[in-house]
Amino acid sequence: MRRNRLASFGAQTTRPSSALDSMSCGLAAVRSVVALSLLPLVSVSCPSRRVYGPDRVRYFDEVMTFRPAHALEAHRPLGGVMRARMQVYRALSDFRHRETGIAAANTAAITDIPA
Repeated sequence: MRRNRLASFGAQTTRPSSALDSMSCGLAAVRSVVALSLLPLVSVSCPSRRVYGPDRVRYFDEVMTFRPAHALEAHRPLGGVMRARMQVYRALSDFRHRETGIAAANTAAITDIPA
């Protein structure tokens, strides 16, 4: 059963200054003479959404394939062990897709993932 929830986040508060001429911006150790209460600066509310619908679950479980070699050049795995792991990932992915009969998809863009 899906509930219609609202996620709310309160963030960052500030203490207003009572005497700007006596407060130093450069010296954090200087305390304000008047203790004023904190004021909220922002509050964000977001409606909940169904993140893992049936299409998305199927896509992540059956279609999507993990391969470290798809990383940016600067983040690609190095060394003999990593080259062996990349071959194992490819072999396991090929086996899984062959057994399930579901073709692997190129997940280069976020728009390719079901909403």
